[in-house]
Order: sequence, then structure tokens, then C-alpha cells
Amino acid sequence: MKKKTLVLAHRGYRAKYPENTLLAFRKGFEAGADGLECDVQKTADGRYVIIHDGTIDRTAADGSKGNVGAMTLESLKTADMGQGERIPELIEFLIHLPENAFINIELKDETLTKDDMPELCDLILANIGNRGLLVSSFDHSLLPHFSKRNIRVGLLIGTETKRLGIFRLMHRIVRLRPYSMNLPIDMFSAIGNRPSRMLLCLFGLLGIKVIFWTVNTREQFENAYRYGDGIITDRVEEILEMVREKEV
Repeated sequence: MKKKTLVLAHRGYRAKYPENTLLAFRKGFEAGADGLECDVQKTADGRYVIIHDGTIDRTAADGSKGNVGAMTLESLKTADMGQGERIPELIEFLIHLPENAFINIELKDETLTKDDMPELCDLILANIGNRGLLVSSFDHSLLPHFSKRNIRVGLLIGTETKRLGIFRLMHRIVRLRPYSMNLPIDMFSAIGNRPSRMLLCLFGLLGIKVIFWTVNTREQFENAYRYGDGIITDRVEEILEMVREKEV
């Protein structure tokens, strides 16, 4: 049986279009991505928006600045994110999704708390249901509500969570029963090939899928394809071509 590797457009087709905008998401699908990865933050007036950082300083193309959690939706919408695109509200993103898309929504702890999770969960389910939905976060305390409602969750592991240790990590795995471990592709260089392979073998034995981020080069792809089930990439077309070479 041929392997089928999931390819997700990282913040949309970020290599060519303004990240986390409706344009980038649409272009990701047009390029052939199986789905999208995006980030959710909360505004000062309690609206959920799609943006990675806790500020708009890096991504605003017009020089606008400000903290997302201190700005209203209306004020955020005045910032040009590039090519005339505005920061989308989560509901805008959800209603524009193709039916069979796989969506990885990352919850950002700069502006989100555990108290937001019931409302956020209801909003997502009311608009797209549970189809192709994966909710992930570096802050694992944001995930139990989704897990209890039988929504797939992904444990994001990065520099902040490397200090967990294997026993605390296993405790979280047992408690949350994650669909996937969302791992940085640089883990192979950060902790070494052998420890990385042992950890990946453990996840496989537990029936947990592995999704690698952010995979943009041939070398990164080779490791991600060999050991993973999914790839999050900025370079959608290039990675899809590499996948096709493997899966013809």
C-alpha cells in the first residue's frame, strides 16, 4: 500500500502570499495542499482572529503596530497585511473552507485562556463540525476541552516544551490521548538522530501520528517523509512535487 502523506500549507501559502490571510489560504488549496495550518488569537472585544503573533508589528505591511489582545476587531481590520489583505476573523476563515479540507488550528496562549475554550470550540463545531479538524497548541492546558468533546488534538512540541522530560510528556499523552505529536523538523539536529528515532518509534507504538513543522528543504523533507504522517510547509508546490516523486 502506497504511503499518503498529508501536506498542510503553513499559515496558508506563506512563501508567496501574506501569511494567515484568506488569500494565502485560498492559494494554498489552489496549489494542491491537502489542508491548512493557521493560528488563532483573541481581540480586546472578545473576537477570534487568525494571526500568529501577539502583535501585528511583524506582519503588517503598512507599518501598523499594536498588541492583538489590546486592539478591537475594528482597529485590527485597518491594518494592511500585504496585497490589500486584512486580518481575517475566525468565522470568515471557517465559512470559506472547502468541504473535505484538513484544518490544523493552533491556539495561541498570548491572548487565549482555558476559559475561552468552550466558546471557541462551539464556534468551530457550529461552522465546520468535526470534519478534518485538528486543534493544537504549545500550551497543552488549552486542549482538554477539545479532547473531551472527541475533537482530535495535537501536542505541539518546541523549545518551550523540550524541558518536560519523557515522564511528564507521557502523562500528558495518557491524559489527552492526542491524535498527533506536532514536532519541529529540527529535532533531528537538536537532540540527535538516534534519540529522535527512538521517540518517533514510541509514538508509532502508541498509535499517535507525527506531523512535522516547518518543512521547506529537501533534507527536511526526507526526514519528514520517512518518519512522519504529515508535513506543514511554507513551500507548498515544492513539497508536493517531492511527495509525488515518492508516491507515484
